[in-house]
Amino acid sequence: MKTIEEILREEVNVLKKKLIKIEGNLKNVPKGNLRISKKKDKVEYYYRNEEEGIRNHNGRYMKSSEKELIRRLAQRDYDEIA
Repeated sequence: MKTIEEILREEVNVLKKKLIKIEGNLKNVPKGNLRISKKKDKVEYYYRNEEEGIRNHNGRYMKSSEKELIRRLAQRDYDEIA
């Protein structure tokens, strides 16, 4: 039977691996914010990044062809909060 100390060590190792994975994912995502807007039945995504000179409050509209970037930005935002 495992001791509490062994169980906690295993849990710490699992969490360290998850943290390394999340930090690696964060490196591959550009800086900036994702803004989501719903208009009628459609969802629109906007990318805001002041470093690139995009200072428009709404941001740059993201086309459906940029779905992977949208997903990565949303995941990064979630990972930073969690």
